[in-house]
Amino acid sequence: MTNQSIYNYLLSRNILFLFSIFLILISMSTWLSISGYHLEIHEDIFEKDVLFKTPHTLLRYIIFSFGFFLMIYSFSLSLNKDRMMNSFMIVVATYSIPLFFLLNLVTPDGLNFVSLILTIMSLLYIIFYKKIIFLSFNEKILILSLISIFYFFISSAVIHDSSLRELDNYARFLFVIPVYIFLRDIKLNPHFIYNSINISSIVIGLFALYLYSTDAQIRIYGFTSTATIYGNISMLHFLLSFILLLNANKRSMSLILPLLGMIFSLIAVILTASRGPLLAIPLVFLFLILNHKRLLFKFKYIILSLFVSMLIIYSSGISDRIMDGYNDIKIQNIDNLTTSWKSTGSIVPRLIIWNGSVNMIKKDPYIGVGLGKFNDNLIEQIKNKKIPSIKLDPSNPSAGFNHAHNQYLDIFAKTGIYGLILFLILMFVYLKIFYTSLEYEDDTSIYGLLGMTTLLSYFAFMLTHVVFAHQQSSLFMLYTLTIFASIISNRINLEVGR
Repeated sequence: MTNQSIYNYLLSRNILFLFSIFLILISMSTWLSISGYHLEIHEDIFEKDVLFKTPHTLLRYIIFSFGFFLMIYSFSLSLNKDRMMNSFMIVVATYSIPLFFLLNLVTPDGLNFVSLILTIMSLLYIIFYKKIIFLSFNEKILILSLISIFYFFISSAVIHDSSLRELDNYARFLFVIPVYIFLRDIKLNPHFIYNSINISSIVIGLFALYLYSTDAQIRIYGFTSTATIYGNISMLHFLLSFILLLNANKRSMSLILPLLGMIFSLIAVILTASRGPLLAIPLVFLFLILNHKRLLFKFKYIILSLFVSMLIIYSSGISDRIMDGYNDIKIQNIDNLTTSWKSTGSIVPRLIIWNGSVNMIKKDPYIGVGLGKFNDNLIEQIKNKKIPSIKLDPSNPSAGFNHAHNQYLDIFAKTGIYGLILFLILMFVYLKIFYTSLEYEDDTSIYGLLGMTTLLSYFAFMLTHVVFAHQQSSLFMLYTLTIFASIISNRINLEVGR
């Protein structure tokens, strides 16, 4: 092997990627001391509870940063050999998306399993098969935004010495990048994706009815951690099926599946008795009404669907919970809130938590209080009489809450104004991708509508729900947005002949 060949091999994508991972692991290892030029391995490596943590010293942070950006750089290099994507990869991509939607709420680990397989397959494709990664301007902005927000959260965790556990959900920002690049290189059948979404909507409703009929759960939450998560995702499926119903005639699709998807997913929302998901309805329908001429939708169908949906929801148990929340606030003095989590609804406790979050923002508007310090800060405010107890229990006055029950307040309080700005920029990039795709007249515009619906729904959900405090919520939101964005990219690239 010549010197030039050795040089090219050492600077190849695969070798640099592996070396970067090695540096990242070294920087986060608790069993390896890094002091000056000396490395020392601890003998009690297997006795430690935690083998890795955030890079908690300046030297470790520098090593981590170098390794991280070296990894990003390695993907810009061209592979020496041009390999065609094999049929197995195409099969995995084709069936991962319907399984992603179908197994999410009705299996305990289906979402984790499918997303893990999809992520691993995407990494293998990029490392060994994708010769050159060509990105358009919008794609560069999207990936740069995902990289920036992940790196920022890592840096925030270093500043506040947060545990790696706190960063688990935020790692999804990085993991969706290879998934995006992988899926955008595969042409998927639109009707297969549409049917998968509608069937998932039906299954979600049937599973909720099964749990309700067996008295297994009072408020349906399935295999999620809260009824709010089940309600949010069910509401999103309702709206996605509604979009597909509006487009059924134009794309020669069956009306039955999206109609059944709407009915059963709305039943699931009702059985969760969650109020937060309802916020998505006016936001999405307002967008459709304002754009109905541009999108060639019939205005009367949108208004009729909105009226019927609200009528069904009003006659359900959710309306009682809405009134309970109103009555809770009505009897309270907003300037002097008092509550017990068990004796009232969740509205007043949320107001207390939001008030505590605002206090955190005022205290540390630039760097925040830290990803893992929210609950400690709540307890401190309760002790100092800045906010009342959330739960009338001296041993647990904060009710153990480690998030703000509002995604925007949560990011602001934990990471400061810069974290909030980076997150909003990322959401705006997704919005731009989806909105510009509406200009097309084929299925690209439908994917754009599905993406816009997902984004607008989560804009609403995040008013009362912290997505990144829940593994299932963060995973589903980011991967769903990325799936739709990658399919749009594939279709646009095919049209321009790239």
